Amino acid sequence: MKHLIFLSAFVLYSSFSASIAVAQKQVATQDNVMMLELQSQGNLSEVVWYTTGDIEMEREVQATSDLDVKKLQEKGKLQIQNGKYYERYLVGGTGLLVKKTAESLFVRFEADEDRILEFRLTKPGKNETVRYYKLVVNDVPEGKLTGGTVNYGGHTWRLISGIAVGLEFKAKISSDNKVKTTKVRGLNKDGTEKKGLLDFKKN
Repeated sequence: MKHLIFLSAFVLYSSFSASIAVAQKQVATQDNVMMLELQSQGNLSEVVWYTTGDIEMEREVQATSDLDVKKLQEKGKLQIQNGKYYERYLVGGTGLLVKKTAESLFVRFEADEDRILEFRLTKPGKNETVRYYKLVVNDVPEGKLTGGTVNYGGHTWRLISGIAVGLEFKAKISSDNKVKTTKVRGLNKDGTEKKGLLDFKKN
């Protein structure tokens, strides 16, 4: 009897442990984000988002009297090259989602409301069906894997690195497999359903 009680307690504990919500970092693909929406009931604003790498950019700034050099140095770097001033900026770390459309996620990485980056779903290829959210880069030179521009903080920046950067997210999700299939036990000869517990198998 003691062995039976112990075994029952162990089974209950194992089942409980398997369903505990754990924080997992996942790549932001179309399917993963759709599943995240289901599990969060559409509330993605509290999900923590990460870039898969650093995004480094720069833009030319004018040496006017209202140029806040101290602020530039706090958040980025001010460089002088060929007689011109350049603000260089590094974006990375964690961010919060501020907008979602059918194809894009808009993530803010700073307190300033206009400092937002857009990540758009990649187009499916012949041998690649998974669609990833990647940084939107404009004016990329044809045949090049570097360069281009990004819009950030109301300005156009020249991209130094990060052209292939994507998104990841961390949220509390069930540790069980995402898809469960119900196994139907079938019918008896008289047309009634066979008795027994439904059997769930992992895909």
